[in-house]
Amino acid sequence: MSEQHDSIRGSRDNPTAHHPNPSLPREEQPPVTATTPLLRSNSTVTRASNRGIAKEKPVKAGFSIFRGFSILQPRRWHNSGIHMSTSGAIEQRLLELGLTLPAVPAPVANYVPSVLAGDLLFLSGQGPRLGPGQFAQGKVGGDVTVEQAYQHARLVGMQLLAAAQSALGSLDRVQRVVKVLGMVNGTPDFGEQPKVINGCSDLLVEVFGEAGRHARSAVGMGSLPGNITVEIEAIIQVKA
Repeated sequence: MSEQHDSIRGSRDNPTAHHPNPSLPREEQPPVTATTPLLRSNSTVTRASNRGIAKEKPVKAGFSIFRGFSILQPRRWHNSGIHMSTSGAIEQRLLELGLTLPAVPAPVANYVPSVLAGDLLFLSGQGPRLGPGQFAQGKVGGDVTVEQAYQHARLVGMQLLAAAQSALGSLDRVQRVVKVLGMVNGTPDFGEQPKVINGCSDLLVEVFGEAGRHARSAVGMGSLPGNITVEIEAIIQVKA
């Protein structure tokens, strides 16, 4: 091994070390028969010889061993502020309940679906979305019954869960539901707003158990955007 090292070192120090006859010009020298040292690139191990350069397969990110040589490359981690979705206990609970979370649409105005401030996740108010650009509409206590509005509030609860999952990556990161604000588009004499917003509150307790029990306000509104029946927003505490 030491002789090989001396040979390689000698070749670097003396450009004629590999030539059998140093007195001849370089262009008249016979072909080099010794294999040159291992060459490295960022992602490929390359070996040069008198037969040309042969490239091996690219080395995957991370720490890899290739024919006795260690190649250390930086791992590709996801941004620490973005948590990938996992199938945790809460997601399993949703499956047991036969629930599938809807997609989170892009905001239709100048706001974001959620804001994480410290250990609190603030979820923007949402209305009962029936499909792309379609919402449940009407006056509760008039052309919409309490039972129908209850289901609308439950639907909004699903949308809030979807927004939380999108923001956190997994609903297992929810410590507890802190506060729910429910707004009901009712007739002037309608006074059963709590029964309507129970649609959302009941869902949160079904999914999170005791951690889903929350402080709440259920209020009546003279109108809501797009004449939707309900709008609900929430505050969630996130696990450290």
